[in-house]
Amino acid sequence: MKWAYSILFVLLCGMLAAQASELPVVEIMGDAQVKIPLAKRSSLPFTIITHSDSLGPFFPVGIPPIPKPTSPYKKPLNGWFAGRVNTDWQVFAQGSLYNLHRRLPHLRVDLENRFLPDHFKHVDHQAFASLVFDDTFQPKSRLHYQHSSADQYVANALHLSASHHADSLSDKGITLHNVDTRLWWENTWQRNASERDYHLNPGFWHSHRLQYEDHLVDTHLGSAMGRFAIASAYHVPLHLPGLKKASLGLMSDLHHVLPQIQVHYERPLSPSLLLQAGNYPGMQPLTRSQLM
Repeated sequence: MKWAYSILFVLLCGMLAAQASELPVVEIMGDAQVKIPLAKRSSLPFTIITHSDSLGPFFPVGIPPIPKPTSPYKKPLNGWFAGRVNTDWQVFAQGSLYNLHRRLPHLRVDLENRFLPDHFKHVDHQAFASLVFDDTFQPKSRLHYQHSSADQYVANALHLSASHHADSLSDKGITLHNVDTRLWWENTWQRNASERDYHLNPGFWHSHRLQYEDHLVDTHLGSAMGRFAIASAYHVPLHLPGLKKASLGLMSDLHHVLPQIQVHYERPLSPSLLLQAGNYPGMQPLTRSQLM
């Protein structure tokens, strides 16, 4: 009977151990997160000693040091030349030279020869040079020769010009911006059958923008082919939406007087589309060599 009581006791213990028990839900709430206090660490009770090698680097005397890699040397460009021959009997050639002299840093030559039907020939040769006198005076010169010939017609033109540009010049509160000055001398000669025409005309052209405090005035003046002309316009400070520039002035060739009204308007129509509109009157010199 003892073994029967033993089996019954073991079964009863197993049933009691298999019963599920529900524990109450416990929530811990607080104003701040729970932080575990950490004790401050004290400095180490000993000093860390680092040992370095007392012997320096040693290279044998017979072995040269390894050279550093260098980029290949490229000689500065001293000039270039280009030529072209067309099947319609036209020959073109261009060339430039650099650093010829400290006073002549750049020289360029353009050659053009055209041999057209009916014995018509046209030659157009130009030479450009940049000159350096000092840091503030560096003019540019141009020599232009033209020759045209056909049956009972001959024309020649020689044009020599010099120009100079200055970004700004200031004195006593007045500033001139974009100061451009050009001087030229031209000699033209034409013969058509028995009629002859000869002209020797000097000329000049000057333009600048004058600024005094918040006032701006654009001026262009000069003489070409014996005719003088001048144009001047004042920038009107109109603060209107889309209006980028507005100026009002006069232009004259000493025979006629015309109003000079310049307006520039911009309006974005979309992120990739911009509308621009305006009126841009102006004066430009015209020489006889340009008409030939």
